[in-house]
Amino acid sequence: MSPTAAGSYAPAAVLCGLAGWVPPRVVTNEHLARRLDTDDAWIRTRTGIRRRHAVDPGQATSDLAVEAGRRALVCAATASVDAVVVATTTPDHSCPATAPAVAARLGLTGAAAFDISAVCTGFVYGLASAAGLIAAGVAERVLLIGRTPTPRSWIPSTGPTRSSSATAREPSSCAPDTPTSPARSATSTSAATALTRT
Repeated sequence: MSPTAAGSYAPAAVLCGLAGWVPPRVVTNEHLARRLDTDDAWIRTRTGIRRRHAVDPGQATSDLAVEAGRRALVCAATASVDAVVVATTTPDHSCPATAPAVAARLGLTGAAAFDISAVCTGFVYGLASAAGLIAAGVAERVLLIGRTPTPRSWIPSTGPTRSSSATAREPSSCAPDTPTSPARSATSTSAATALTRT
């Protein structure tokens, strides 16, 4: 439990399960070298990457999110949650959000579901949002999924981040004495233009 401004205590969030999933297809540096004017050594020395998993044609963000979410629920030993949060900058559609589709495919009927778009920091902001829902008493269990497959129009020199976690509010059977630490976030506004594609 953590103290609030009024002196009462809000439930602390604990991590009950953590799982991930990547698609089976692998793209190596050698594969890229055949298409681009580069080689394995050039890519590896600049990125540290030797290989990356790649989505197949027609495979959507929700497809990957469902696989990761299913494994996280098994790891957390729960079949139901009160909210599903999907952190992604590559949603299936701009509208509706991807999270409701993921919740439906996982059989999580009645759960609140929404997306967060914050690029590489999406999972961190998602974790803070999940903890906030729990602290506010809006949800007891939240499934958080981070899914951002690199757009196919980009040169796949870096691998997409894929991770998934389930959080639960106290009291819970999963280590209630080890709450998550408070999230502190900051943004480097000066780097925004450097990361914007034109």
